[in-house]
Amino acid sequence: MLHEFKWGLNRYLDQDMDLAQARSRSLGDVINYNIKHPVPEGYNQVTLLRSELTNGLGNKTYLGYREQNQNAARRYLNSLMKNYNLDAIATPSENEDSSSFPASYSTAAIAGYPIINVGV
Repeated sequence: MLHEFKWGLNRYLDQDMDLAQARSRSLGDVINYNIKHPVPEGYNQVTLLRSELTNGLGNKTYLGYREQNQNAARRYLNSLMKNYNLDAIATPSENEDSSSFPASYSTAAIAGYPIINVGV
């Protein structure tokens, strides 16, 4: 997540912001702005700081593992769909005690497949 976050935020700030009005052009700029302009309740920048330590999507090891995970998730979901002649898969996303079933939605996300959550 940290690699993707840095890449996506930097891309958004670089491409989708009006240069004349933009205060922050990168994740580093956001972190520095938050340090220079503290609010009474403070900023929890743990994710920002950890993400800034990565090189975004320039890490070949990360990209290799991401590709392996994506391919494995696709093979798994494709085999379910084919073996059981399915058009869709419906699974709960939460228990009665509000604990989640991460595999029910994270596998589709990892595969890059669409998913719809329906509240019950």
